[in-house]
Amino acid sequence: MRRHDRRFGAVCGLLLALCVPAAYADALDCPARIERAAPLAAPIHRQGLLWEVTAPDGDVGHLLGTIHLSSPDVTNLSPQLRAVLDGSTRFGMEVLFDAPTLEGLGRSMWGGKADGLRAQVDDALYQRTVGLLAAYGIDEPTAGQLKPWAVYTTLSLPAEQQGPPLDLLLMQLAQQAGKDLFGVETLAEQLAVFERLSMADQVELLRDTVCHYAAQQRDLRSLIEAYTAGDLARLYAEAMRYDSPAQSRLMSTLLDERNARMATRLMPQFGSPGTFVAVGALHLPGPGGVLERLIAAGFRVRALDR
Repeated sequence: MRRHDRRFGAVCGLLLALCVPAAYADALDCPARIERAAPLAAPIHRQGLLWEVTAPDGDVGHLLGTIHLSSPDVTNLSPQLRAVLDGSTRFGMEVLFDAPTLEGLGRSMWGGKADGLRAQVDDALYQRTVGLLAAYGIDEPTAGQLKPWAVYTTLSLPAEQQGPPLDLLLMQLAQQAGKDLFGVETLAEQLAVFERLSMADQVELLRDTVCHYAAQQRDLRSLIEAYTAGDLARLYAEAMRYDSPAQSRLMSTLLDERNARMATRLMPQFGSPGTFVAVGALHLPGPGGVLERLIAAGFRVRALDR
């Protein structure tokens, strides 16, 4: 397999991103999964994925919380959602999935001999990881040169995903309808979430994912169930159920910092009528979430049936 093809396969695994070889099970040092000592406070906005957003001047737009998966339970768009999307004139998402973005993502995932998986993890973790990545169509030569964060994010997704994830599906529909498209963030800003992690944190997150892979895949089913029910409170609780120092540092950047940036950039966008924006559902609720920040700035939000 050529290097370009291997990189493309890894990119697909990340964006769309159970069998554990028994010979490695005893050798791998696996930490216990630690549940939060106290449950997180339930978010104010507990129910709803599709929101009507009214700007202070009266312009009306819509905000959809997505989940970055391609499960039919997720991608089967309701008549209400299709009607709202069809009636919009502009479409925005976290980052537009164009060719330069995919190419840039592929380059960023590539650690090579110095910063790749083979050089950064012990043999037991490496062998177990390579075994899991085979289900994603990623061979050992490719796996060995991917950065640990790229492997961690890939294994955090189901291996059996088929078709485009919800975000990409919505973008394709908007593009086919001739709508104006815009990204809320740049690829560099999104990648900084992972590039800013120390190598120790990257390896810790990877180890936790590999050690508890089967359990985390079951947890994804619970997330999908909460999502399809439009239950933001449950979705938030499930996503935040487990904690570790590395996880806390990641979430500080992944959610807290990005929520502030997204909300700031969405405010002028919603000043144009007919704007439809899709961002990850976990950015909507919770303290400092996008909905709370929009309300604080004078916007009105109202949950609609998805």
